[in-house]
Amino acid sequence: MRSERLSSFTSTRGGSLSNNVWKILGILALVGPMACTDAIAPTTQELLEGNWTWVESSGGITGGTGTPASTGETMSLRFLGTDSVEVSRNGALQSATTYQLRSSDGGATTVIEYAQGIFGFDTQDFNLTMDVLLLIDGCCDGYAYRFERAS
Repeated sequence: MRSERLSSFTSTRGGSLSNNVWKILGILALVGPMACTDAIAPTTQELLEGNWTWVESSGGITGGTGTPASTGETMSLRFLGTDSVEVSRNGALQSATTYQLRSSDGGATTVIEYAQGIFGFDTQDFNLTMDVLLLIDGCCDGYAYRFERAS
């Protein structure tokens, strides 16, 4: 009697219980990872790509701060693809070079290395958030340049 009930339970609606279980597990195996996957975070170079407007510079022996308003100058950076950068001052292209990002201090910091230095240096410390780019001279007066993503 018990085997008859089990037999009738497993053979109702589309086959045995084990076939249905395998079908459900198969569907979950295909759909489950898609539902739980986070969006892929953009790489640092993808975040860097685009136009950046100079907001201020600070540092030097006197610890001064310069802005477009105080200097009467504008400056922008344009990162193209994964290895090219253009520097413009007062709307005119001043220089163009290639760059690469590299970890330093055992991965604690990131530096940007230019094929031809900008701001007088071939290498600068590099800090990037979604909309703020900081470039910091590694020696001498230790100037820090702050850029914001252009809209």
